[in-house]
Amino acid sequence: MANIILKKGGRASEPFVADKIRMSLERAAQDSGIEEPVAEKIVRETYYETIVFAIRCNEVNTTDIRDKIIDSLTASEEDEKKNAIAAAWVDYERRFK
Repeated sequence: MANIILKKGGRASEPFVADKIRMSLERAAQDSGIEEPVAEKIVRETYYETIVFAIRCNEVNTTDIRDKIIDSLTASEEDEKKNAIAAAWVDYERRFK
């Protein structure tokens, strides 16, 4: 798994903590309003895909992780629930980052 996460904008790097990805996905799922059993399944699948991506890297930057998450959530335009979680993620970024 990635040992180092490279922060956006050249800020200091830090150890990779997979739980941060899960917590961010859970927050986006909650903000999307998707019912819990479905949201949990989407979070679990997206988290797994993102961790598999990170395992392949010694260093990974936050932008690459974010792009992988958004790509995973928007891979199917017909999946409105995944798209709603992706929209909540992007909305959070607009408001707080």
